[in-house]
Formats: sequence, structure tokens, C-alpha cells
Amino acid sequence: MFGDIRRIVVKVPLNVWFIFGGLGMPALGGHQIAGNVGAVLYMTPLSIGVASSTLVARTLGAKRFDEARALGRHGIALACGLACVYGVVVFALRPLIVAGYTPNPAVVAAAMPLVAIVTFYHFFDALQITTAFVLRAHKVAIVPTAIYAVALWGVGLGGGYLLGFDVGGAVPASLTGARGFWIANAASLMLAVYLRRVGKRESGGAPQ
Repeated sequence: MFGDIRRIVVKVPLNVWFIFGGLGMPALGGHQIAGNVGAVLYMTPLSIGVASSTLVARTLGAKRFDEARALGRHGIALACGLACVYGVVVFALRPLIVAGYTPNPAVVAAAMPLVAIVTFYHFFDALQITTAFVLRAHKVAIVPTAIYAVALWGVGLGGGYLLGFDVGGAVPASLTGARGFWIANAASLMLAVYLRRVGKRESGGAPQ
């Protein structure tokens, strides 16, 4: 399952990277900076997710179900709490962070709003990846993979293309270009989290 999810998560930014070539070098450079910042931030919730999955699986194997649910919740809460802290710090320091990547003023101007979006996007990224790993420990695999495929490819990539290139001709200027892709990507993660919660209610509650 997680090979599938990682391929979905990785291939979307790679495809967007090729699409950004049509938006010019400053937009491409800004996207690369934002993507790198997001990837670095992602390492913490990914690690927490792996650790949580291991602990939850071990306690489930020992038939300590209440402890397993508590561990799952604590892992998700820790990842989300750190994501909030990281988001505030990166948002406050983004001029210094972006300046550390490039002195080019055009690229800096393109990267600043994208990194700001990443600080918001990171919370939902942390929430979805740790939740997915906890679900893995409970052997819930197919539904999360399907949700991520629809959300990340449909809303993230498809919606990003519609916004970024103003396909309908009615998109506000503030949502076009590289910002449109990153906003759609953030929306796709929010949708993935929402659909998972709806699925949990419909199924009577996922064991986490």
C-alpha cells in the first residue's frame, strides 16, 4: 500500500515540475524552492508515522487494543502539533530561507508566496501521512490509496492545471500560475483528510 501512496505523492510534484516549464524560469525556480522546503518538512511527520505504525501494530499483536488506539491518536497529534510549530517558524523566516536558495530577485518574488502556501499545506500533509501509517497498522489499505489517488491526481494535479493556466478564463489573477498549483495541492490534501473521515463514519469508525 505505502509503495502505492508514495508513488502517488511523488509523481504529482514531478508532473507539476514539467508543467511549470511553461510558466517561465522564475515560476519554475520558485516551485523548486517551495517543493524542497515542503520535502524537508515532510520528513518529520513521515518519521512519526513510521514509528506510530510500528508501535500500533505491536500493541495490536499483543491484543492491547485500547493502547493501540491511544498510540495512534498520540502519534497523529504529535505530528500535527509539530506541523503547526514548523509552519509558524517557516512562515516567519521565509525571507531568510528563500534568500538562502537564490539571490535572484525574480525567483525570490516567485518563491515567497509559494513557501507561505507550503506552511499551511504542511499541516494537512502531516495529518494525512501519519493517519495513513496508523491505518496501515490496522490493515486498512485499499480505501486510503483510492482516496489519495482521486484527491492528489484529480483535485491536486487537475485542479492545479485549471487554476494555474486559467483554463476557464475566470480565475482571479492571485490564483493563477504557480500559486494555483500549490493551492490546488493543499486543497487535495484537505479533501483526502475529509473523505477519510467521512469513510470512517460510514464504516462505523476506523480502528485507530
